[in-house]
Amino acid sequence: MPKLGTSLMSRAITFALVFMVRTYQTLFPSLRGVLGIHGQCRYVLSCSEYAVAAIQREGPVKGIYASLLRILSCRPGARPS
Repeated sequence: MPKLGTSLMSRAITFALVFMVRTYQTLFPSLRGVLGIHGQCRYVLSCSEYAVAAIQREGPVKGIYASLLRILSCRPGARPS
């Protein structure tokens, strides 16, 4: 639910970003097997779910920033210890 007083442009950007994340969530699981990517997310709320929540809660700019911090804390591409 967007905050009261948010601009139409901000809501449109938020919608577009959430749409892109949802598309990623739909397509990526099927690509994992094809690409040979194995493993599971280290967080209970996945980074993509966190991104959607952060973008909707904080708006596009702060939401993207929070999402990037979360992804970087996960160390994507790192070998499991």
